[in-house]
Amino acid sequence: MKRRRLGVFRPWPVSGLLSFATATIVLGLSSHASAEKATDARLIVSAERLTGFHFWKAKVDPQFFPETEADGLMFNFLVANNNPADGVLNVNPFATPRIAFDGVINQKITVGGFFGIAHTSGDVNGADLPDTTAFAFGPRAGYLHSFSETLALWPRGGITVVRIESDTGPVEVGTTAFDLTLEGLLVITPVSHAGITAGLTADIGLGGETDAAGGNSDVNLHNVGVVAGFALLF
Repeated sequence: MKRRRLGVFRPWPVSGLLSFATATIVLGLSSHASAEKATDARLIVSAERLTGFHFWKAKVDPQFFPETEADGLMFNFLVANNNPADGVLNVNPFATPRIAFDGVINQKITVGGFFGIAHTSGDVNGADLPDTTAFAFGPRAGYLHSFSETLALWPRGGITVVRIESDTGPVEVGTTAFDLTLEGLLVITPVSHAGITAGLTADIGLGGETDAAGGNSDVNLHNVGVVAGFALLF
């Protein structure tokens, strides 16, 4: 088994620009919302995982590649930090800021989905790192419970679909993975129409596949994090 650790990279801030734009929209539109507390909303628009700490792990079983396992701890703020040196998780899609839409049914049940994208490139000691783009998207459902006009609990779960494409020059590597995502968030609304979301997330690998040069390997991606973001309540 090979284990590799964190390298150094320079991110191209696609996810950061997306996060900034989403947060700007949230704040700019907030004057049009009217929910008194979280459970009064009919629609919640969120800019999620804008910042947080993440412990991630990636494992490839030896069908095409030698068995590879990599893990690390990272902090992100508006962009998705990553481990560009492991050859598996060239960018952490679970630390990528994302935009989400959730409908609220009967002031309790939420149903929605999310989408995030990130791109990285750079070099370590003069050697080029893979040019990598990562997508994360999926459906989810949750339960929204308000303790007061300013505080609510929002546990939710769903399936995350991950696609990572890396161009290393001579070889192009593609990874598709599926995770069970569980989240337990607090929704703090100091004003009636917008708030902060913060809490714990766990992305549990269900399996996937990495392909390169015509060969395939099984892959599992995992992530546990403490995250925060913004939400707009309509």
